[in-house]
Amino acid sequence: MKKDVAAVCFASVKLFVLALLIMGMSGTAVFAATYTISGTIKASGTGLAGVTVALSGTASSSTTTDSSGAYSFSGLSKGSYTVTPTMDKYTFSPAKKTVTINSSDSKGNNFTAKSSVHVLSGTIKASGTGLAGVTVALSGTASSSTTTDSSGAYSFSGLSKGSYTVTPTMGGYTFSPVKKTVTINSSDSKGNNFTAKSSVHIISGTIKASGTGLAGVTVALSGTASSSTTTTDSSGAYSFSGLSKGSYTVTPTMGGYTFSPVKKTVNINSSDSKGNNFTAKWKVTAYYQNGGTAVKTGQAYGSTTDDESGVEVINSGVLNLSYSTVTTKGNTSSPDDSSFYGLNAGVLATSASAINLSNVTVSTTGIGANGVFATGEGTTITLDNVTINCTGQLGHGVDATLGGTLILNDVDITTGPGANSAAIATDRGSGTITVTGGTMTTSGTDAPGIYSTGVITVTGSAISATESEAAVIEGSNSIVLTNTTLSGGKKRGVMIYQSMSGDADGSEGTFTMTGGSLSASVGPLFYVTNATGTISLADVAASAASGTLINAAADTWGTSGSNGGTVVFTGTSQVLSGNIVADNISSVALTLQTASSLQGTINAGDTAKAVNVTLDSTSSWTVTANSYITCLSDTDGISGTAVNNVHASSGITVYYSNASCAALGGKTYTLNGGGSLVPR
Repeated sequence: MKKDVAAVCFASVKLFVLALLIMGMSGTAVFAATYTISGTIKASGTGLAGVTVALSGTASSSTTTDSSGAYSFSGLSKGSYTVTPTMDKYTFSPAKKTVTINSSDSKGNNFTAKSSVHVLSGTIKASGTGLAGVTVALSGTASSSTTTDSSGAYSFSGLSKGSYTVTPTMGGYTFSPVKKTVTINSSDSKGNNFTAKSSVHIISGTIKASGTGLAGVTVALSGTASSSTTTTDSSGAYSFSGLSKGSYTVTPTMGGYTFSPVKKTVNINSSDSKGNNFTAKWKVTAYYQNGGTAVKTGQAYGSTTDDESGVEVINSGVLNLSYSTVTTKGNTSSPDDSSFYGLNAGVLATSASAINLSNVTVSTTGIGANGVFATGEGTTITLDNVTINCTGQLGHGVDATLGGTLILNDVDITTGPGANSAAIATDRGSGTITVTGGTMTTSGTDAPGIYSTGVITVTGSAISATESEAAVIEGSNSIVLTNTTLSGGKKRGVMIYQSMSGDADGSEGTFTMTGGSLSASVGPLFYVTNATGTISLADVAASAASGTLINAAADTWGTSGSNGGTVVFTGTSQVLSGNIVADNISSVALTLQTASSLQGTINAGDTAKAVNVTLDSTSSWTVTANSYITCLSDTDGISGTAVNNVHASSGITVYYSNASCAALGGKTYTLNGGGSLVPR
């Protein structure tokens, strides 16, 4: 038994010694060796990141190349392996590698990658310059569309091998070639260029009179394209663009001119047509009639001479002129003579003559060139369906002086941009103008729609002044409007004054308006200075953007200290909104009747010389802030110490003059809404 135990112990010792031999001196176990397979994948000489690399064979694994294109597999035992790279849109050379590991790492297992998709590109030019915005269509193995950039370049990317067709299109252009067939095998296809040529063209030319470009000529184009018109510019040049191939006719027209040639036929094939020039010649002559009777139709009268009218009739002559044109271009040598006596007017009647204009166009461009002018007692001009255009300074549309008479039916008037050019005017010595219908517009500075130093009556018209008052009355003269639209764009709505220039006698102007509308974009609706203004509104849509309804005050006209304004205002069935103001030498008498109303303040600054207010039982005043009046006459609206038709909220007070208003008896009254009427 002891021997057996010794034998077992000896065997155990042998095993222990063997284990020690197997273990290193450090006490760590020694295992079988492992190895690494590595390499790099490049495309065009640069490392290609993101390639999937598969390992198969003795062991299987997968990895991806890093930013430098490198990959590796580690921990591999001896054996045979296959390395295979894959990446969308790339092929690899070689397609795979077989690697055998015996006793060391396997390095340098490199691959070359080549893109399997390609770019097709080119440039499109017109006249040697890149053409932007061309639509380029790709068809064939793949379909797509793009547009050329600012340099005319285009490209399609990500294309596989195959056959493609490239087709450019753009409105107004043809292309050479029309399309291109491109075959992609193993590389990009560059230089697929096209030349564009405009398929639309221009017809142009110049029109001159006496060697100088003639502006404002109407030039008509007809033929292959739909009809078109243009006008010559300040140098007489004209052009039509965007024209396709074909045959065209160019025809110039302008009142008072003939043209040589009368028209031009122009054929467009493959390029623009320039130099289609015309020569204009003034064809009209002035018409002058001394007494007698004449009937004229289809005429073209006019003048380019200073101080000469296109049509002039004197000494009780009678002219019936229809379906004609009157055109003048001359300037006046005397602005006063133009304003008072009609010197240089387009159409002039004097000394008890009569002119009847029907379907006539009157155009003037000179300084002091009024459109139609009647001067002198017994002189009358009647206008039916007439168009008047005056562009020069001091060029009124129609004017009557020294007792002359104008009768307008459906007459359209434009004046400006020349200043001091009212559409409807009377001047020194008064005149009478009656207007029915029509549209009148002024665009010059100090060019009101109406300027009255006489008697002007308007019914059913539309009148606007964009750079001036709507209307002006000077002296003891009047404007009467019915169902008319009247607007002022600058300064104020209506001014009543006495300028002291001698153009108008007296200082009591009258403005009467029934129906229609009256508006002021700037300033008060009514301004009265150095005069008395009697103003009557009945059922008028009245508005002032400034919020001031009436302003009576001294200004630059008249003698200082006595040149204030006096307003006598009557509203009948009239709705009013705005404030009434006056200075210390001016006064206002306001009467509201027949269901009229006012919303606003009266003399809120307590500056007026006097303000008297009269209300009937159907009318009312809504007070928006403290106001100061001389007296309130409101017999039917006052009951005891309550005023029923003057509305004011608590805290608002209307003050009246105890000394100047005996009718109110020095009492304090309660206004409808809690305000007060208080003596002072």
